[in-house]
Order: sequence, then structure tokens, then C-alpha cells
Amino acid sequence: MNRKLLGVILTGLALGLPWLDRLAPTPGPVPNPAPAPGPVIDVPASVAEPLKAGFAGRKQEAATWSGLLYGMARSIESDASHPKGPRLRTMLDVQQLRDWVVACPPRPVGNGSVIGQALGPDLAKLGTSDEPLDEAGRRAAVVKLFDGAAYTLEHLQ
Repeated sequence: MNRKLLGVILTGLALGLPWLDRLAPTPGPVPNPAPAPGPVIDVPASVAEPLKAGFAGRKQEAATWSGLLYGMARSIESDASHPKGPRLRTMLDVQQLRDWVVACPPRPVGNGSVIGQALGPDLAKLGTSDEPLDEAGRRAAVVKLFDGAAYTLEHLQ
């Protein structure tokens, strides 16, 4: 083979390589994997039963309260890692956060009394007024309680 022929072959290959992938058959659509099931949160019966009974047939209100409770849980949880130290230091601060969040929606959300009756006793067991939030695992317990209540409301049938 002479040099000219070898040059022509290499030039032809260089020009043809970008279109080589078009000759291969195109694969079909890739099926999406099934979504992984979400976490199952353990909810005390003393919280779950009043919520289920109080929000039976009220999916819209349950969904709103679920979002509010999840938001409170995330706020309390992330506050622990605030760069200047936690701003929520006592159970009274959690109560003030709750009052602020409940007042936020532009119009009142129904069945707030059911939320109070379901969560109130369990929150009182965790601590009251000026008891520090970061002692005895209170912060994690409060977050778990709010997450559990929100999970229950989110999964109402």
C-alpha cells in the first residue's frame, strides 16, 4: 500500500466515524425503576387514633396540617445545627414556633383542636415551659412526634 492510499483511507475513517453511531440500532426507551418506598414512621396510638378520627373525610385539611407539621419538624431539626447556635432552646420556644406557624396560613385551617388534643399530651410529657430542648433527647423526640403526626395525616384514606 502506498502512502497516498493509506492517507485516503485514514481520512475517510476520520470523516466517517462521527456518523458510525447512526448505523447502530437505537435501543428502546429505558424503563424507569419503581420508586423506593418511603420510610414508615412509628406513630404512638395516642396520637394516631385521634388524628384519624378527627380528620376522617377531611383530606384537604389533613394535607394542610401534614405540611405544617412536617415544616415545623424540619425547622426544629435544622435549628440544632445553626451556625450561631440553636435559636429554639426551650419547649416554650417550640410552643411559640407552633403558634406562629398556625397563624401563618392566609385563612384559618380547620380541625386545629384535633391537632391540639392529639399532640398536646405527648408534648407535655416531653417537657414544658423552660425545660431545655437539647437535653434528654427532647429535640429528637419533638421532631419524631411532629413527623409521626404529619405522616399519619398524609396517609389518611
